Amino acid sequence: MRFKITLFLLLANVAVFGLVLKFERGRNHDPVVDIPLFAQDIHEITIQAPGIVSQPYTLTKHRGGWRITGPFSWEASPGKVNHILEQLKFIRSDKGFSVREVADNGKMLSSYGLEKPEGRIIIRGPGDARPDVIHIGRPSANSGSSLFLVPVRGDANTTAPFKPAPTDRIIPVPLQLLACFPENPEALRVETIFEIGSFEARSITIRLALPPVPEVQARASEIRIKRDQRSVPNQVDSELVWYFEAPVIAEASRPLLEASLNVLTNLRYQRFLSRANGTTPEQLAEFGLTTPAMRIVLEGNNRFQSLLIGNSDPESSHDNPALYAKLENNASIFTVLAADLHIWRDAQTALRERAFFFFSPSELTEIIVRENNKALIFYRHSNPPAPAAGAEDWGEWNIPMLPASTATVTLAADSGLMRRLIKSIREIRAEDAYPKPVYTPAQLQACTAFVTDAPTPAQLKAFGFDRPARSVELAFRNGSRRILLITAPGPDGTPSHAKFADAPSIYSIRENILEELSTSPVKYRDRRVMHLPADAVLLSASLVDLAEDNKELITISRTAPDIPWETALANLPYEVRKMAGVLVAQLGEIRAREYVDAPFSISYKHNYLNMSTPAQWRYKLTFTTRATGAVKDETHEIFFTKRLGGTTQIAGSSTQNCVFAIEQNLIDALSPLTIEVPTSQDIPDIPSPDVIPPPSSFR
Repeated sequence: MRFKITLFLLLANVAVFGLVLKFERGRNHDPVVDIPLFAQDIHEITIQAPGIVSQPYTLTKHRGGWRITGPFSWEASPGKVNHILEQLKFIRSDKGFSVREVADNGKMLSSYGLEKPEGRIIIRGPGDARPDVIHIGRPSANSGSSLFLVPVRGDANTTAPFKPAPTDRIIPVPLQLLACFPENPEALRVETIFEIGSFEARSITIRLALPPVPEVQARASEIRIKRDQRSVPNQVDSELVWYFEAPVIAEASRPLLEASLNVLTNLRYQRFLSRANGTTPEQLAEFGLTTPAMRIVLEGNNRFQSLLIGNSDPESSHDNPALYAKLENNASIFTVLAADLHIWRDAQTALRERAFFFFSPSELTEIIVRENNKALIFYRHSNPPAPAAGAEDWGEWNIPMLPASTATVTLAADSGLMRRLIKSIREIRAEDAYPKPVYTPAQLQACTAFVTDAPTPAQLKAFGFDRPARSVELAFRNGSRRILLITAPGPDGTPSHAKFADAPSIYSIRENILEELSTSPVKYRDRRVMHLPADAVLLSASLVDLAEDNKELITISRTAPDIPWETALANLPYEVRKMAGVLVAQLGEIRAREYVDAPFSISYKHNYLNMSTPAQWRYKLTFTTRATGAVKDETHEIFFTKRLGGTTQIAGSSTQNCVFAIEQNLIDALSPLTIEVPTSQDIPDIPSPDVIPPPSSFR
């Protein structure tokens, strides 16, 4: 019994071995190729199938994406190409059966739609000269939801008739595989025209074909704009800038240019002209593309594209006109919206930076303001404190006494006023003025923000640059200098104009900059007339009425610097103590609201608002201070007029040699101390003209 079982098992193993051997022989006879069918990188796809596509077309992989390379050349839609690739990569070579198996089973190729295939898909890999060809069976009612393909690897002849070898494999795939191939290659076009994105663009060149009209010829025929990096003081990172290389060297407005560039790189075609896919010289002339009205060249990373703009499209709407266009070295002609390109025709002015005097305050070392034959010079302190990282360094400034300067003594400039002056210069802008209806063409041109980049000698004289109202010269740490010339407004109502001494461009600007640019030192003098140092203390103060034989209005003192003022004033009546405390608080720093352009004199009189009797000095404030380690105390004197109005009272200092209007806090501190003075003497006798003129004595 055991022998019979052993014999049975032996015979069974032999039978299984025979089946395996037969299967393996079959596999050696009909080999199964790679899984999936296209494991390699696909670099080119061509579909030739009259029943599936309207005409054969080819997709080719290139740097950054895919292109339609036949029957025309254009960037292909990434989404649609990826859909085709995904469908092709799902075809598996281990599925299906061989052509020989079809015959062995008594069937024919026609059962699978392969007697006369519908067409073929030709696949090429990277650098592969021998393509793979996929023959596509004809869908039929018998095939149901499947489609049958016959891939032939390395077939050198992609146009030869379909003659399958017995070992060729028939692979079933879902019928919807064909749906990934658009019927018309036009459907694969990407809608945008430029392949170079805004982030890649390095420069833009606009070439214009200008008609022979004198007014138009003044415009440039070529405009070049380039991207660059500019270092920023006190910062590690540089900043991105765009600037014009031609027809003038000037900075472009980065926000405006980048917004316009984004529109340009996303420019979309409106329609393609199918008859223009094989353009002829006659067609180019018909569409205005033989000598295009505008050519836009966009340069990226080691590549560039050139867009040609021609005539208007008569089929476009009147409200939204379109223009014929084509890419250079590409035969396809299409239309684009004129509105998307309008700004590039006027890029020379439309994209210019209107704040044309850019500089870093940290780099400034000297400022010279000139008016007629007068000049005022400002020097930055030699060792300014280092600013915080990323902060602007506006500097501390002096007004030196030099032979060419209007300053008669060296003065400290007010830091706030110098910051305002520097900002005013840096923020001078080219601005369009509002023209009058009766202006001539020349006057209208004088009202535009960018008047001209190529003025004639006659224009320079007509605008007043032979006798500018102001000139501003700036010196920088690197040794360079720039001089800006500014003219007064025209007598015909045209605005002020500005230009650099070393550049031709003329800009229209607002005339209020002339008010900021004065050659009077008192306009910029440090508003701190007297400042009590940190190591000094106030010892005593006395206010007298000069008109009443030096009548004492208040006198306060303390016997030692360490005695608090509250203790020193404790014996005074409450009201007096209160007024004295307010006055003491103001004497730590006496500031000028503004200076009068006159030196101090004991006989000085102030003609406030054309007073019939000018105000003279009425009060004298004397106070004594003591500094730590000083040999003797220091005494200060300040003279005051009577209060001339709610916000006006004039003071003078002999030691500082200045006359100035005091700030409101000090006015309010002095008023209670002088309230007992007869009011008839304090009310200024001021006439009542129809129009009160501005105070001419202030600067």
